[in-house]
Amino acid sequence: MAARVGVQKPGLVSIARQGALGAVIGLVINLLLYFVGAAVGAFPPDALTPMGVPVDITSIVSISLVSTVAAIGVYFVLTRLFNIARARQVFIVLAILVLVGMATTPFGITNIPTLQIILLEVMHIVLGGALVYFLIKV
Repeated sequence: MAARVGVQKPGLVSIARQGALGAVIGLVINLLLYFVGAAVGAFPPDALTPMGVPVDITSIVSISLVSTVAAIGVYFVLTRLFNIARARQVFIVLAILVLVGMATTPFGITNIPTLQIILLEVMHIVLGGALVYFLIKV
């Protein structure tokens, strides 16, 4: 008789580890983009977010951390609701929808230069791509 072999679902620790790895890689690349952009004047202090603060290192790091925690949480829940293959598919679709939705956020910044819009869009893709790439490897 053949025994049924159950597919183990990834644990929170392994998902968090992969998410953290993706976040670190994405954040390092985004900080490099920020420093290059700041050196050429793409992040002026008068370009203010709707909350009245300029886009600086603090906001980039904090948004990256919040996004990482959200991605880890969503992926963990999806792995509990679906088999791993389906969870990956749903997560990728959700990530694409979130990235498309986030594409409009730089336009809410007052006095924003075109180069800053481009850099912020690239930063969204970098972090989102890194999180998806590493999380679906679990």
